Amino acid sequence: MQINEITASFGATIQIKQYEPISFHSSLKATIETGDDPKKAYKELHLIAKESVRDQVVIAKGIKQEKKAAPVEKSTTSAEALAGAEKRSVITRIQEKKLALKNKKK
Repeated sequence: MQINEITASFGATIQIKQYEPISFHSSLKATIETGDDPKKAYKELHLIAKESVRDQVVIAKGIKQEKKAAPVEKSTTSAEALAGAEKRSVITRIQEKKLALKNKKK
């Protein structure tokens, strides 16, 4: 049997607000190159999907905390700057992992 393509998915549901669960899901597809180990490729792809969901949860929890915080003033506080930097960091990590996966295939 020849495996040409794999798909890995991961999902999680969390309760941010009472009676309002939020579901997060990530599904990734990759093409298997000749000589690649399908099991190893699946594990790597599943790990990326799992980390993506975890990052989505972190962002959602950060947004919840920002909404609860009373606005002090219009200027950006260090907490807001940190939350914004964390969100950019999460997106950058996901992009880097996708790029590393592409480069590994070459």
